Amino acid sequence: MRRYIAVQVRHAVLLRAFDYLAAILFGGAAAMAAWLAIPASYPMASEMLLGMVVGIVAALPLLGFFSWLLGGFEILVLSMQVGMFAGMVGAMTTSTDLGDVAFEGALVGVMVQLLVHVVDRSLGGEVGSVALGTGGPDRTARGGPGQDESDDR
Repeated sequence: MRRYIAVQVRHAVLLRAFDYLAAILFGGAAAMAAWLAIPASYPMASEMLLGMVVGIVAALPLLGFFSWLLGGFEILVLSMQVGMFAGMVGAMTTSTDLGDVAFEGALVGVMVQLLVHVVDRSLGGEVGSVALGTGGPDRTARGGPGQDESDDR
């Protein structure tokens, strides 16, 4: 049983690492595509809106690559959020170097993934830890489903 838990924990760590790797690649690709596609002469509001669209479209090819590895729904949510924000940053940046733009997009990707990770933990804990019984919220101890309110004396 202990070996099974160790394998499951390593699997969960690898999935989380691939989430961050995917966020870095999504962010870099979205920012570079938006920087290349949208002229700097456009007004800032137009750059933001067009950057969102270009960033999401640029994330789609990577979405197909990572969906078999991480699961379609989780990676779809991540790619759309990272693509949108990194596309906005890439379109509005004043940098003249493509490497700087890619770094900025990757940084946006890491920040969005970190935010998704923190919110995911606060809502229900890590999926792996709940499945293994090693963590996660205990909803019945706080008057959640399965416990009558009159029992709290």
